[in-house]
Amino acid sequence: AWIIGTNTGVIVYGKDLIATDLNKLFKQITFTTIKTEQENNQYCPQIDLEANKDTENKIEQIYDFNIIIDNKKYEFPYSYNEFKENGWKISSDVDVDSIVLESGSVSEMMTLVNEQYGIEYDNFSILCQFKNLSNQAKPLSQCEICYLSLDAANGMKLLNQFPEVKLSSEIGFKSTEGAVIEKYGDPIDSFSNNYCSVLTYQNEEDQFLQFIIYE
Repeated sequence: AWIIGTNTGVIVYGKDLIATDLNKLFKQITFTTIKTEQENNQYCPQIDLEANKDTENKIEQIYDFNIIIDNKKYEFPYSYNEFKENGWKISSDVDVDSIVLESGSVSEMMTLVNEQYGIEYDNFSILCQFKNLSNQAKPLSQCEICYLSLDAANGMKLLNQFPEVKLSSEIGFKSTEGAVIEKYGDPIDSFSNNYCSVLTYQNEEDQFLQFIIYE
C-alpha cells in the first residue's frame, strides 16, 4: 500500500504474508501523528518522530518454530503422536493416557528418548513440556508439546551419537554464533563466558528461541 502523494511505502501485513521477508525490502519507521485543526475545518496530521524514537528499532519478530530432526519435520505446536511414530517415548514409566491436563494448563518437564541414540542418562534426549490448548480437559497424549530443548552435548562434552537437528532457517547443531546472528539479527538478550554463548530471541507473544553455542 502507498500513501497518496508520496514515495513512501507502507507495508500492510496480511495473514498469509511473512513479515521477516518483507523486512528485507523495507525499513520500518515508527512515528506519531498529531491532529491539527486548520482554518478550512480540515485536519492535517503532523508527524512527530522524536516521540517514538525509542521504539523505532522494535520491529515485530515472527519466528518459525518448526523443527527438523533427522529429516522429519515437526510443526509447532508439536504432536506427541508424531514423535511416537518416529521412535520417541517418555523416558520414565509415565502413562501419557492416564495423566489429564485441564484447559490451558502446562505439564511438568518430561524427557523424550529414542533407542536409536541410546536411553541412558548420558545419551541424547529431548526435554519437553506439554500444554492443553483446547477448551476442555484432555489426556496428556492428546495435548500439544509447547516446549523443546535439544542439546548435542552433555555438559561441555559432545555426545557420541545424536540426530541431525535444524530449524527451517537451516540453523542447527554445529552452527556458529555468527551464523545465528546472521539469520536472526541481534538477540533480545545474550550472555557469554569462557565456555559458551547464549543468544535469546523473543517475539511479542513471549515465544522464544534460545541458542547455546559452546566454544
